[in-house]
Amino acid sequence: MNGWSYDYLLALDDVNCKQRGEAAQSVAADIQNYANTQIANKGTGYTDFFKNHGSNWEKTCSYVSWAYIESVDL
Repeated sequence: MNGWSYDYLLALDDVNCKQRGEAAQSVAADIQNYANTQIANKGTGYTDFFKNHGSNWEKTCSYVSWAYIESVDL
């Protein structure tokens, strides 16, 4: 772990900050709808990617976020 990791662990996230969690939850459906629309409009490129790597786009975003925090080159 590096300094960014410790900053991240100490950050006020959706769990530790009720107001932030509620704000994130209030737009979650809009974000999901937007993602679904983009996938439908962009054709099989996105569909194939998520089919091969899991349909839960949050896992992909979490992985990229982890790699950024840990300074891992992708």
